[in-house]
Amino acid sequence: GVQTCALPICFPVTITDGVVAVNQAGKITSYNQRFVDMFALSPEILVQPDCLLRLEFLSTQMISHEQFMTRSQGIISHPDQESYDLLELADGRVIERYSCPQKLDAQIIGRVWSFQDITARIQAEQGLEEQKTYLRLIIDSIPQQIFWKDTNLVFRGCNKNWAASAQLESPESVVGKTDYDLIKDAHLADIFRHHDLQIMSSNQPELHVIQRKLNPDRSGRSIWLDASKLERLS
Repeated sequence: GVQTCALPICFPVTITDGVVAVNQAGKITSYNQRFVDMFALSPEILVQPDCLLRLEFLSTQMISHEQFMTRSQGIISHPDQESYDLLELADGRVIERYSCPQKLDAQIIGRVWSFQDITARIQAEQGLEEQKTYLRLIIDSIPQQIFWKDTNLVFRGCNKNWAASAQLESPESVVGKTDYDLIKDAHLADIFRHHDLQIMSSNQPELHVIQRKLNPDRSGRSIWLDASKLERLS
């Protein structure tokens, strides 16, 4: 029968990867235990010489049977190419699948497949996106005007109120801009930038500074601000 053994791998793998190698005819030549456990494979499946039947068995674990079969057959039909895709399983797991030709000298003798369960990473990324969306809703709903810059004094974002005050089309349009893009007076922009650099270099916040806004409101009246600036440490 087929035995677990070391494989000549053509891409980086980790100890949590399931790995399997097949010959040109599609028969399994070697695999590791992680591959068996990942898909609950029986000895009968592992020794099955018909690769299409094995793919049919694996397809029953996927959300989309047809899509899995089409993609897999497409990969097999190009034995000289590398491949990468994501498998979405019916049990909620997401598995990253890599594949490349297995060569002996310059001759292709089969294919190596690597499978990595990235479900936890996907869930963490989704959770982070939800947190970012929630934070955006909060800062866009408060009456204060907020903006933030990176250490090069390039704007990385703002809320809707600040964007409207700066006469920007949207908060996203400030990303990548500097004070020179938003303030016509370059000398005044230099003053703002120097002040921001002082706060970052001293790591001392500046809180509740009362100052008059450069531009009046639409009726021409002066606007007074209670401004606070602080550095966020990474």
